[in-house]
Amino acid sequence: MPSNVLIFRLVSNEIIAAQSNYNSKDKTYHLIWPVEIYFKRLVNGGSMIGLYPWLITEIIQINSSVLEESKVMTCSHPTEKFIEYYQAMIEYYEKNSSKEQAEKQLDSIIKSYKDDSFTEDYDDHLLDDEIEEIKPMKIKTKKDKKLH
Repeated sequence: MPSNVLIFRLVSNEIIAAQSNYNSKDKTYHLIWPVEIYFKRLVNGGSMIGLYPWLITEIIQINSSVLEESKVMTCSHPTEKFIEYYQAMIEYYEKNSSKEQAEKQLDSIIKSYKDDSFTEDYDDHLLDDEIEEIKPMKIKTKKDKKLH
């Protein structure tokens, strides 16, 4: 179980947790598997917590990031129970990663841009014709209604 897991509240008000190493030379935290924490206190006195990848894991090579110290409002050490939950969520996301599906979607998008008939030699006058086809729409307001 990693002992270097920290919880950060950022100046943006996001709350994230990650395996973290601090670099005092450049005043940065090096985050491995950062997750965003969603926390909600319930009316009955209980609470709910959820962890979601902070980075878009489907399109990055390594799930790590560098966080400048100036972006951190506060930093805390979590409980052992939280670290267990964090580790379980990381294992879950790694096991159920849809990188292959994301790569197929990206390949499809790239192919569609390469095959697109919209090229630099597009006729500018066609755009003028398209603009003329757009008719202004009158939106009724309260002023337009007659009172009886």
